[in-house]
Amino acid sequence: MSSTIRSRATLSFLLAAACAALAACASAPPASVAPCAGECSSHDDGYQWAMRGTLDDARVCDEQKATPEFIRGCKDAVNDFSQMRPASTGL
Repeated sequence: MSSTIRSRATLSFLLAAACAALAACASAPPASVAPCAGECSSHDDGYQWAMRGTLDDARVCDEQKATPEFIRGCKDAVNDFSQMRPASTGL
């Protein structure tokens, strides 16, 4: 095999592996966080709970058995937390 063909085959393999790894990360389930205990009803309760848990996935908010206000506060915190994190530098 010529070096050009080997290089293209290697590049194709690396691209496929990178795509598979990214797809696995995107579909990973959210991290497990202890459910809210105590005051779990207001927007502020949800916001504070999410920030204490450093949540970065809003799906965790939807899993809580809480008021719509709590869930909205949780999602707002997830959004704010994601904006505070430094941007990724790539692979």
